[in-house]
Amino acid sequence: MAVKKEPIELLKTKLNRCINGNMSLTNRSLKAGNKILIKYNQNFVEYTENGYTYDGIDRFYTRDYTVKIELNRENLSLISSSSSKPDKNFGFFLGFMKNITAQDLNKVVISNVNKVEPPILYTTKSLFEDYKKIAREEGIDKNIRIRNRVAPYLKNHFDIELNEAEAQKDYSLVLKEIIASNQVSQADIIELTGNLETGENINLVVEKKINKQVDWLITTIEEQILSKSKITTADSKTIGNTYFGFPKIQIKGPEDLMEKILTKYGQYTFFGVPAMINTNKYVIHHGDLSRSQLDLILITHLGDIELVELKRSDEILMDFDFGRKKFYPTKTLAAAISQCERYITTINRDNDESFKIDNKKIRDFLQEQIGADNLDVESVRPTGTIIIGSSNSIFTQYENLNASQKAKISKGQYETNGKLAYKELKNTYKNIKVLTYSELVGHAKTRLQLDL
Repeated sequence: MAVKKEPIELLKTKLNRCINGNMSLTNRSLKAGNKILIKYNQNFVEYTENGYTYDGIDRFYTRDYTVKIELNRENLSLISSSSSKPDKNFGFFLGFMKNITAQDLNKVVISNVNKVEPPILYTTKSLFEDYKKIAREEGIDKNIRIRNRVAPYLKNHFDIELNEAEAQKDYSLVLKEIIASNQVSQADIIELTGNLETGENINLVVEKKINKQVDWLITTIEEQILSKSKITTADSKTIGNTYFGFPKIQIKGPEDLMEKILTKYGQYTFFGVPAMINTNKYVIHHGDLSRSQLDLILITHLGDIELVELKRSDEILMDFDFGRKKFYPTKTLAAAISQCERYITTINRDNDESFKIDNKKIRDFLQEQIGADNLDVESVRPTGTIIIGSSNSIFTQYENLNASQKAKISKGQYETNGKLAYKELKNTYKNIKVLTYSELVGHAKTRLQLDL
């Protein structure tokens, strides 16, 4: 299974592609001779004032501004893989803002705020891209206006007849301008959407809104959770509160954070099922001290039951025996599989009076929870899904092994064996699926791309 590259690795790939002439790439910069063109680290990439072109001769020049961009997957689109120069629109936008504010500005920073703190202009990616679209549209408008005014002269002097041209407007930009002007009220927006007829137009509006939310959700989970090799309880509380709006006091740890996210967003975005139940109640078996508490219960379109067991997103799935050179499931994963098997056995007794949730037979409890008269719950084919770890935690990364461990096996053998062992594990159980959160997010991303 392919391991997802970090933003800094993707950046290096882009920078490698634009190397020519006397340029070279180091761990922290792109240089031409002894001049630094671009500086970068895990958090930022910065275009310096130094410029360089090569046409058989090294040509150096100096810009009157610099550009600093926060390094993440979304912002990588602002960095060219064919040039060591920043997008020329950064300079245009900075010049425009200098004239408007009458401030001495010489640096653009792409961040999460829009503000002017001389000599720095802070701007969001969305505002900068809107400026580019407006500038491009106005440039086209200007050419068309000149064309239409010159047309009579061409007819009179050259007998060349031109039909009057008309510029095509990007109405999504116009709508953004209207909203930004604060001249439109919530009532106006409600009236606008109310006038949309049911059909293609309103469906498109709804689909775009849904796709935007799914894209935000996927990006946030990848960047704030799956990119981290270790997540503490404090991290979980901060991430859950900052990005998802959960009260910190309600988040017990990494596992609980993922349960809350999937409970809120998972039914359609990740699982695609008509019904999903998250209950904090236990399945009680009279005469038995053991109790089963299910994380998520999915009801498929066929009325089948799928039980979801959630584990930490930073959990390691496979341990390695350096003596036998074999991978095997970690204690956590083995316990999760055992739990899942027990849950499936329990659900198979859904009509048994001795197995109850909230003092109701399991089947009656589930039917009551989904409240759908046209969807009958069946336990004929109950299955289980364990969601655990990420693509980076299937096994301990080779770089994190100690020297004596590395001496016993090469990196290639270690990683190949690890991926093969994980694949074999996934194919071992007929009624239990093992999935990483990366795979779960990847499936959602595929569906999103198909919908675009």
